[in-house]
Amino acid sequence: AETTAEWGLRRLASEFFPLIFLDINLPGLSGLDVCRQLRAHPEGERYFIMVGTSRASAEDLTSILEAGASDYVAKPFRADLLNIRLRVAEARIADMEKRRTLEEELKQLAASDPLTGLFNRREFDRQVERLRAESDDLWLCYADLDRFKEINDNHGHDAGDRFLQQVAACLRDSLPLPHALFRFGGDEIVILTGGTSRQTMQETLGSIRDKIR
Repeated sequence: AETTAEWGLRRLASEFFPLIFLDINLPGLSGLDVCRQLRAHPEGERYFIMVGTSRASAEDLTSILEAGASDYVAKPFRADLLNIRLRVAEARIADMEKRRTLEEELKQLAASDPLTGLFNRREFDRQVERLRAESDDLWLCYADLDRFKEINDNHGHDAGDRFLQQVAACLRDSLPLPHALFRFGGDEIVILTGGTSRQTMQETLGSIRDKIR
C-alpha cells in the first residue's frame, strides 16, 4: 500500500476522515505541508489533525500549530498519553460535528418558511441561480389561494395552517424536477421550475389547481 502524503491527500479527496494522524516527517510532502493543504480545503475546518513529532522546541511546536494542526504528540509515543490525546480528539470531533449540524439547521431555518417548509422570500435569488445552472427553460408562477381568509375566519387559524401545509405537500408531489417552491407570506405561493415545455407546465398547473380545489 502507498504511504506517501500525496496518496493520503488523493484518498481524502474521495472520502472524509474526521481524525488525521500525521508524522511530521513524511515521504514527499512534509506533515506541515499536508496540514496547510488540509486547512485550505473547503471542508478543512472539519478535520482534527494530530501531528507526531520528535521536535520538542517551542519554535518547532509553534510551527506545527501555525500550520493548522489541532494537537501534537511527542515521540517516542507513550501508549497511555496517546490514548488520552485520542480521547480528547474524539470529544472535540463530536463537538465540531454537533456545531456543524446546528449551523446547517440554522441555515435551513433561515432559508425556509417554518410552517410549510417551503423556501422563503430571502432564498429566492439563490434558487433562481441554481435552477438557471440546471435548466435552459425556467418557468415562474405566482399564485394566491382563493377564500383563504374565509378559512381562517370561519374555521380558525389552525385550520388555515393545516390547509397551507396540505397545499405545500400537493405542490411537492405534483411538480417535475428541478423545482423550487416559495411561500412569500400569507397565502402567496411562488413556483419556480425548469426543464419542461410550456404545454407540460400549463397541464401540470391545471392538475395542481384541480387538486387544491
